[in-house]
Amino acid sequence: MGSGADQPRRHDRRLDRSVCVSPLGAYAAESNHEANAGKYIPAALQETAARCAADDRGITRNAHQSPPGSRSREMYCIAFGKLAKFATKRGAIEPGDLLEFQEELKILKRGYEPEPILPEDLPSDEQIVEIWQSIKNSAWQWVYGMLAAYGLRPHEIFYLDLDRFTESTDALRVLNETKTGARLVYPCLPQWREQFRLWDAKLPGVETDGKSNEEIGKKIAQRFRSDKIGHIPYALRHAWCIRLALEGVQDSIASRWAGHSVAVHVKTYHRAISEGQQQRVFDRMKNRTNPPSTDLGEFS
Repeated sequence: MGSGADQPRRHDRRLDRSVCVSPLGAYAAESNHEANAGKYIPAALQETAARCAADDRGITRNAHQSPPGSRSREMYCIAFGKLAKFATKRGAIEPGDLLEFQEELKILKRGYEPEPILPEDLPSDEQIVEIWQSIKNSAWQWVYGMLAAYGLRPHEIFYLDLDRFTESTDALRVLNETKTGARLVYPCLPQWREQFRLWDAKLPGVETDGKSNEEIGKKIAQRFRSDKIGHIPYALRHAWCIRLALEGVQDSIASRWAGHSVAVHVKTYHRAISEGQQQRVFDRMKNRTNPPSTDLGEFS
C-alpha cells in the first residue's frame, strides 16, 4: 500500500467520477445533521471532486497535503471517511476496502488536539447573571441570555425558529443553515429562560446576508469586546456544555442538543470540569436525602 501523497490507492480509484461528483450534493444533504463534517463536506471535497472528474489520481491528496496534526487535516479525514461510507452504500467501494481506508484515515489524522478549555476562562453562573444585568442594549442582552441558556454557537443566534419559540415553549429549534444542521436544544439552566424573558426575541441589527458563519461570529465577538464583557462568546457555550454534565444529562442527549458527537462532548468538556465543580457534585450526592435503591432484586 503506497504511503506518498502522489500514490493512488486501490480503494481511492473505486471512487470514480460518477461517485465523486454526482452523489456529492445528495450525500452532503444526507449527512447534514452530523457533527462538523456535514457542513464541511461540500467545501472540503469540491476541489477534490472536480479533480476526480478530471483524472484518476487519489482523492485523499488534499488530506495528505494539509499540515500534520492540523484541524484542516482532521476535517478532511472525517469528510473523506463519510464519503467513503456513502460510496460503499452505493456499491463503489467493497466493505473490506472501506475498513482498510478507515484505518488509513485514522492514522493520517492523528496528532490534532483542540485547544483545551480552561475552567478559569469560563464565567460562573453567578457571573453570567451579573453580566446579563449589566448589558444596556436590550437586543444584545437577549443575545447574551440565549447564548448562555441554550449553549448556541454565536452565529446560530440568527438561525433560529423563533416563530415556534413562545412563552410556553422550552425547546428551541436551530435551523438547517448552521454549522451542523437542524437540531432541538433545551435550556440549562431552565430558570434563565424565565429570568431573561428569552421568548421575547430581539435580534440585533447584524448583516448576515452573504456572510459566513465565522464572519457572523466575529461580529458578535466584537460586540462582546465593545461591551467590555470579560470572556469570549464561545465561553457561554463551553459553560453550558459543562453545566449539562454537572446536571447529569446523559452524554448522548447532551451531544445532540449541542450539535456535536458524543466523542467531542466527552473529550472536550468532561476534562474541563473544575475541581470546585467536582466537589459540588460530590457534596450534592453525599447530602442526597433519598439515595437511589441498591436493591438489585428486580434485575435478577
